Amino acid sequence: MRRGLLPLALGSIWIAPGALAQNRTALPPGAIVQPTDAGANSDLNRNLAALAQNPRSVAALNGAGAAALDMGDANAALNFFTRALDADPASARAKAGMAQALVRQERASEALPLFAETVRMGAPEAEIAADRGLAWDTLGYPARAQADYALSLRREDDPEVRRRLALSLAITGQRDEALRVIDPQ
Repeated sequence: MRRGLLPLALGSIWIAPGALAQNRTALPPGAIVQPTDAGANSDLNRNLAALAQNPRSVAALNGAGAAALDMGDANAALNFFTRALDADPASARAKAGMAQALVRQERASEALPLFAETVRMGAPEAEIAADRGLAWDTLGYPARAQADYALSLRREDDPEVRRRLALSLAITGQRDEALRVIDPQ
């Protein structure tokens, strides 16, 4: 809700980018023009609206947590995922989200047991491998981290995971392999 409702409450005018290009002169004096966001901010707002209707909606709590992570707010994400797990202790998505948020808070040793529980709950390892790899790297286990990064990249070629793998390889002295991994970027 970083840009969502507060500007509206203050009397700002929201105009879609296409409409702005068409008629700038039609704006009232002092109008604040901001682009509409179809990304994480929009996802967060949609999930917050759902939570206003049902504060224990596991889907909305997990969605809000994921959006908060995408926006870089690990504290808010951890709060949403913790609430989702309280509402449904069998939610593997909530447990995985908590672990992801903990890694981003640099609390890797707390995250690893949650990743293990997530897998035991049936979540595919490839879905958690990127952040679990970062946890392993943070704790000084580069071989485990590199295996997780490779698993994640087999699922989806993510530039951030590719950079993490290349850095991990370089730090462990595998310069040629690191360059091979990062070369496509």
